[in-house]
Amino acid sequence: MKPIPMPRPTTLEINPVLLKEIRGRMRGARAFLLLTGNLLALSFFTGLFYLAQSPMGGPFGPTPAEVGWNLFVSIALMQFLIVFFGVPTIAANAISAEYENQTYEMLLTTPLSARSIVLGKLLAILAYVTMLILSALPLYSLIYVLGGFRWIDVVRVSAGLLAIAAVYSIMTLFNSAWLRRTVRASGMSFFMSIAWTFLPYVFAILDGILAQGNPIWGWFVMSPLAFYLSILAVNDNSALHSIAGQSPRGTPTWQLSIFLLIGLFFVFSILTMRMVLPEARRPPRSRTFVAIILVLIALLVIGALVHPPSVWRAVFERPLL
Repeated sequence: MKPIPMPRPTTLEINPVLLKEIRGRMRGARAFLLLTGNLLALSFFTGLFYLAQSPMGGPFGPTPAEVGWNLFVSIALMQFLIVFFGVPTIAANAISAEYENQTYEMLLTTPLSARSIVLGKLLAILAYVTMLILSALPLYSLIYVLGGFRWIDVVRVSAGLLAIAAVYSIMTLFNSAWLRRTVRASGMSFFMSIAWTFLPYVFAILDGILAQGNPIWGWFVMSPLAFYLSILAVNDNSALHSIAGQSPRGTPTWQLSIFLLIGLFFVFSILTMRMVLPEARRPPRSRTFVAIILVLIALLVIGALVHPPSVWRAVFERPLL
């Protein structure tokens, strides 16, 4: 008699933290109320933007395609704001709640590694953020009849927004593991998100004023907002090109900013996996430092292979007026 093969464990069974977090977030009416409120807010402001457009088809009004494109950009920008404000709020208590509820020691007694704990927390947050992003698909389908954009644009924007959300999430997880208090982690996460998103634009404005010309491209490459606007700027005549700090015919900003996003994601992942452990069980600081250096070197090598040196030199050069 042949032995009955045992079923292979699923991903959720391999990482019980992910299963626990998803069940905890989706249990009760809070998650569904947030999703419903998100969709209602998007619908309300989309309707206002539609009414604000001039009558379509008139001699001075926009064409239906132009209205469709404007609504597409409006929804995409509103989703960015939802991720910007929502991720620090959702993820701030992911690890600090273990300290506040006095379950941190119990979590450490399990055979789970620091990587499994951080990965489970992170995937649970991204799963919820993905639902927030996908909740806008009905609105995209309604304005799709007006034209002006393609479904591939929706896919590109959603993928870019999810990449930004991943960095915001791991940054907030680091603060949650480091500060061990939800209020402190939330405040620090908002401060870091605001600084990373808008401070490069402040430096770009000051650089342009002092130089009496255009700011260098590198300021925009550092901002996730410019990364997102660069993905949105698919039309050659789009005003989003200038806000993203790029020329319509040049290399898109997002193709350079993606390396910064990947680097920040892995650096904060390494630091979070270190901070989630107690002091006695943390790896030596030299090992953490070496891991971060290796990540940065790998990104530099890949970036040099993907883009020629002239593109990277242009990041630090001032464009002509």
